[in-house]
Amino acid sequence: MFFKYIALLLFVISSTSANANWTTKRIKDPMGGPSSTDLCSISKNSVVQSFPYNRGKTSMRLCVSKTGDSYETYITVNQGQIMCQTGTELFQLRADENEVRKMRCTPTSDGSYEQAYFYEGFESVKEIISAKKVIRIKVDLYSHGSVVFAFGPVGKVLPSDFKSPLM
Repeated sequence: MFFKYIALLLFVISSTSANANWTTKRIKDPMGGPSSTDLCSISKNSVVQSFPYNRGKTSMRLCVSKTGDSYETYITVNQGQIMCQTGTELFQLRADENEVRKMRCTPTSDGSYEQAYFYEGFESVKEIISAKKVIRIKVDLYSHGSVVFAFGPVGKVLPSDFKSPLM
């Protein structure tokens, strides 16, 4: 009986730790528009870049956002530049062992290169939240080249308003 409790405890710990890196943030529009929900995670891995971005490790933040009925996916790096200036560049997205999907990026409107959006927002959201084991995103970083960042699955932390239209 004692071993059953230990096995159950280990299962609960492993289940929660796999999803613990996803956080949910709800933002109310002060002007009365629809509120938004952001679901974000920091990559499991990081890279060390060369000058001028050699101030420690570079990691990626992946966010899935829902405002009203619209969805979008965006990524940010804590330092460096994501190569997405013209909107013709491609990201690669792979959920679990599924086929790699090439998706166009959309640059930010303010010209900052630390953040970029997936042009195919709805398709990328569906791929990300349906992953069971791992989410991989390959991007090009200025002066570093291609990098694959890995994220744990969303799992049980998925907000209820994300589920119905996507599954």
